[in-house]
Parts: sequence; structure tokens; C-alpha cells
Amino acid sequence: MKLVAVTMVRDEADVLPYTVGALLAQGVAHVVVVDHGSTDGTRDLLADLARAAPVTVFDEPDPLYLQAARLTIAATWAAERLRPDFVVPFDADECWVLPRRFPRRARAVATAILDRVPTGLDDPADPNPFTRMAWRRGPEYQKVIVRWRPGTRLEMGNHWALSRHGLHVDVEPCEGLVLHHAPVRSLAQFHRKMLHGKRAREALGDLVPATMSFHWTHFGAIAERGIEATAEEYARSQVVADPRGVLVHDPIAWTTVSPGGTRGPARATGVVPPAAPRVLAVPPRTG
Repeated sequence: MKLVAVTMVRDEADVLPYTVGALLAQGVAHVVVVDHGSTDGTRDLLADLARAAPVTVFDEPDPLYLQAARLTIAATWAAERLRPDFVVPFDADECWVLPRRFPRRARAVATAILDRVPTGLDDPADPNPFTRMAWRRGPEYQKVIVRWRPGTRLEMGNHWALSRHGLHVDVEPCEGLVLHHAPVRSLAQFHRKMLHGKRAREALGDLVPATMSFHWTHFGAIAERGIEATAEEYARSQVVADPRGVLVHDPIAWTTVSPGGTRGPARATGVVPPAAPRVLAVPPRTG
């Protein structure tokens, strides 16, 4: 089973080594990344990954955040040149745990996303957000992995795929498929993300309904008042001081994998710092 992953990123240096590394270490044959104007070192990190691993990087200078259209182009490019069985769309803050087998005849598979949440019990010394944030919410909206065909398109957010006729592709559940999501990882990252989101939303204008982007407008307006205002909102709405009895305790055990294939158990903290993208990390398979 050949898998190829595609993503579009901007300023995700704190998390991208873990998500890309997890995919490659689980046997994904190639990762295609569209960099959307990163300024935080993400682009240099991607260059290092491309030299060390099967990673292709494209630069997108257009400031409009047309994620679905650009990921569709990237996935079509990958499907035509790399001939995968499935295309795995992902956001930089999403860590797929892939099954050993996919349904043989499935056109697409899906699973509910698991949002990990910053809490007062997190270990601040752990640079890996997926092991640092051991608490999560219950399953939420779905994300898909698609058997790509000519004319296939992705919808915004990778929640659905469309056929060449514009209809939702049928999806099937897949045993062992898990998706961890770390959308909020630190005060600095939250502040930066909300500013980017608000500006991207404003640039899109009427191309995106206001009902689909209220959170960018709301949190972005707070971020524009300064880091102090963001810090107040971050503590109020994003961090759960004591998650016991509120969230699900679901720690992830990771295994480090070098490009040469050496495997070994990893501690719960200090796994694959962003400064060392040549060492990859992967959560254990299930199913």
C-alpha cells in the first residue's frame, strides 16, 4: 500500500517535524508541502527535511489562503507523478496514526479528530506538543484520506473529498486510524495563529462565508490589541488548569526512528526537538 501525504503550512516550525516525521516513519512514501510564506524558520526546516527524506516543497507567494484549491493541486501533482494508492491530506498540527491495512475497495476513509488541549499539568520541558499535551477532548468532526482519481477535489479543512462530478466521495471507517490534533500549543503560537487567521480571512472577503470564520475574526481582534490581551484570552479560553474530570487523559507513547531505520523506545519527554529534524518520531500503530 503506497501512501503520499500533502499539506499547506505557514509558520509551524514548533510542530512540523513531528507531524511530517510521524508520517514518514509509518511508511508514507512521500510528503508534499506547500509553504505559504513562512517567516519563523519553517521554510529552512523544510529544506533540511527535503535533503534528508522524501519531501518535496513548493512555495506559494499568493497571500490568499485558498487551502482546498492548493491542496487539490498538490494532491493531483502527487497522484500523477508518484502513483499512490491513497493521498493523506493533513494540517501541520495534525498527527495521523495509520492502520496496518486499509479497506481494499474504499474510495476514501475517515476518522474523527481528537483535539489535544493545553493544561496546567503539561510538562513545559517537552518540546513535542503531542506528548506534552496528554489530555484531549472527545471525538469531533471527521478528516479524510482519499484514493485519488482524476477530477478529485478536497473541501476546505480536508473534511470531505469531492468527485469530478462535485459529489461527496463515499467514506468508510477504518480500524486503527487515529488523528491527533494540536491546534493550540503555546501562548506565542496562539497569538501568531490568530493574527494570521484574521488577516487571511480579511483577504478572502466574500470568498468564505462569515459563519465559517467567526473565530478568526473574534480571536484575531483580541490578538491585535497586543500579546497581553492574547495572554488573558489564552488563559481564559484555551488552557484547562485542572483537566481531571473535564478532559480525557490519553497520553501518546512515541518511538524514535532515524532515517536509517533504527528504532528504540522514547521517553515521554524530549522526543525529537525541532532543531533536529533528521530524527523522526512516530506514535505506535493500533489495529
